[in-house]
Amino acid sequence: MINKSINSYTLTVNELKQHLNIDIDYIDDDTYLQSLIEVATQHVSNLINSDIELTTNQGVSTDKDNLNGIFYTSPFVSISSLIVDGNNISTSGLSINEYYSHFEIEDIEAIESIEIEFITGYNTLPTPLRHAIIIYASDLYDTLRNDTVAGVGITTTKVVEALTAAYKRKYW
Repeated sequence: MINKSINSYTLTVNELKQHLNIDIDYIDDDTYLQSLIEVATQHVSNLINSDIELTTNQGVSTDKDNLNGIFYTSPFVSISSLIVDGNNISTSGLSINEYYSHFEIEDIEAIESIEIEFITGYNTLPTPLRHAIIIYASDLYDTLRNDTVAGVGITTTKVVEALTAAYKRKYW
């Protein structure tokens, strides 16, 4: 099982405020706006079946079917630490194959266990994903005013889905 924790959020409260036309000096809703950014980021991440923000993944596997060095998560950034059958493995010399939906560590076959910590997500958040997060967070904040086209909301127009379609990982 892999435990995930987002290292930090790329989108700032001030960027969301700018989209919502909220004065930067108005700080009463900043905590709430930050929580909307987090919810919107998770929503977009779920839509594309992939980590968006740089995310630390930690896991231990003792399942005999899952000791082959294949990890279904993406986009892959780096491995921080790797322990195979109780032995620390240097991550500098590893041969890693990156695929659309997963990554594989070559020549790693554990007998009993694999403990791994690795980073996934985008080093630079793609513009369409950034806008999808902003639009979704804005819609959560102000459902009556923002992100409507001729009186139709983002759910009906599928703006967020259109922005994220090219990034969707379909083969998990």
